[in-house]
Amino acid sequence: MYRVLIVDDEPIIVNGIYQILQQAMHLELELYRAYHAYEALERLERTRIDLVVSDIRMPGMDGIELQEKILARCPWCKMVFLTGYNEFDYMQRALRNGGIVDYLLKNEDDELIVQAVEKALCQIEQQERAVERVRRADAKHQSALEVLRHSALLDGGERDAGTRRTRFAEAEIPLSADRSVWVMALRYDSELEERGREPLEYACSNIFGEFLQPTCAYVSVQPEPGYNIWAVQPRSHTAEDESSEEAEKAWDNLVSRMPSIAEAAQEACREWLKLPVSLALGGRVCDWGDFGEEARRLCDWLKRSSSCGSELFLQGKAEPSESDGDSMPRMIRVVHEYVAANLDGELSLTRLAELVHHSPTYLSRTYRRLSGATLFEYIADRRMNEAKRLLADGKLKIHEIAAAVGYESAPHFTRFFKKQFGLTPQEYRDRGGDK
Repeated sequence: MYRVLIVDDEPIIVNGIYQILQQAMHLELELYRAYHAYEALERLERTRIDLVVSDIRMPGMDGIELQEKILARCPWCKMVFLTGYNEFDYMQRALRNGGIVDYLLKNEDDELIVQAVEKALCQIEQQERAVERVRRADAKHQSALEVLRHSALLDGGERDAGTRRTRFAEAEIPLSADRSVWVMALRYDSELEERGREPLEYACSNIFGEFLQPTCAYVSVQPEPGYNIWAVQPRSHTAEDESSEEAEKAWDNLVSRMPSIAEAAQEACREWLKLPVSLALGGRVCDWGDFGEEARRLCDWLKRSSSCGSELFLQGKAEPSESDGDSMPRMIRVVHEYVAANLDGELSLTRLAELVHHSPTYLSRTYRRLSGATLFEYIADRRMNEAKRLLADGKLKIHEIAAAVGYESAPHFTRFFKKQFGLTPQEYRDRGGDK
């Protein structure tokens, strides 16, 4: 699952490319839109973006300036430039900055836009595979620190702040003993042989550390075999006053970004280590006095959800009920009911995943495994069936039907309808539907 951000100051261009890529269902993209460069940067603050498709000429901040800021924050991010100006000097500047995959004119065919995105995703995948994320360390030193950290973190909630600071220093815990903390629990979903367990778990921790490091300070401990607890704090400020505006902003930024960061690390473990892991993300920031209780709650959540399968991605404050052993069919039922009631609204993976307390990637992968089709295919099928019903009914105009089934323009609706059924909506209506 790759995240693509489309940026242009012309809404018709953004929405058109959004529809083109949304219909390229084989890519299974998570799409975002921004209508100027500053909105794009705000999105990048909240979400890990893999590819940006951007206009070069925009008011306020042009595409080249946006590219420089993106690369400074997210050096892994690729870009495809889309412009109505065939000017070589712009491309020279963009190419020198790096990260450019392709350069297209706005009047290019839809297929060329899809091909450029496919090319970018291929480069991203090659880049990820080339990154070496497993490093050696002094095993004895790490083992000793693990014991100290376990005691200092999980058993130290009732100690006063001064004692906690001393214990954190002894255990080389890179967190403040005076600030709040955010908690995440991890469960290894494979039965690991004793000989290979420790290297794989260590490699998994390194992968998560690589993804967390740019955003936050962190430390992990193992409360019991097969589980890890991560304690996380913002890296972006050092203020001790948690009520300050700077501290609140840092925490808001961290909590909003953690789901996408954790999900990317979960995918990396599966891809590079062939190691499936499940995650439970805390629904709130807590004090150190509550850390042990929150850690145990998240581990218990994972244990009680074990019948739901592997590679879970649980987030928020929701707790599974004792009857959740049938949670996967229930998950599909909830999604289907929401889709049926909101065909004219937003049906992004992000929105649907929020309904069932899972990540977009987990929802997409699980839905396909259980139903034999992708979620995009199901949504498209429901929209087309509803469109056929409304066309046969004859009460609404074509553009009204397009809006009623979630298409932002009648031309895009017409093109997709004809691709599916070999007839335009008007031709389908004129011949009396499926008769």
